[in-house]
Amino acid sequence: MEKITAIVLCGGESSRMGTDKGMIDIMGRPMVEHVITHVKPLCNRILISTNFENYKYLGYEVIEDQWQDHGPAAGILSCLLVSETEINLVVSCDLPMATTMLFEKMYGYAGDSDITVPRINTHFQPLCGFYRTNIRDRFREYLMIGEKSMQFIIQYFNFRLISQEMMPGIDLEKELQNFNTPEDIENLKKTL
Repeated sequence: MEKITAIVLCGGESSRMGTDKGMIDIMGRPMVEHVITHVKPLCNRILISTNFENYKYLGYEVIEDQWQDHGPAAGILSCLLVSETEINLVVSCDLPMATTMLFEKMYGYAGDSDITVPRINTHFQPLCGFYRTNIRDRFREYLMIGEKSMQFIIQYFNFRLISQEMMPGIDLEKELQNFNTPEDIENLKKTL
């Protein structure tokens, strides 16, 4: 397997949650630590995309957004600009159920695509996928003209969608369930 950089997105406003999502306790550890546990076996470098100081305790490089108020697109691009690997695994900190096996199987489908992300029903998950560094310049152009939506940005590239049918033994909907409200967290804790 080629060298891979993990980009863990921890910079969201968490407006629906009311607190920093990555630091919410799940089974005795902050949510972000669960994500790191699952990306670490595949990645030789981990970048934490955030503008918050409280993630420095993790011991990984913290990369601040170079563009303010551009959402996760700014975090992804800021990290791609410092990445030294051709392929990068982007994962949001609010996906604690995503496993190493999921990432390994996704990597197997990446091929020569610029971006590879999973699709659940009709929605794709741009905050969990493989991004190549060769997209940096064009990505920056879209950000500079005001495009902030990752749903739209990825469509400008050679991208591959991974469906449930391509992932036997993995429940994409369960593993890619993100947690946006306190009720989501309470429901998760009931199932653990």
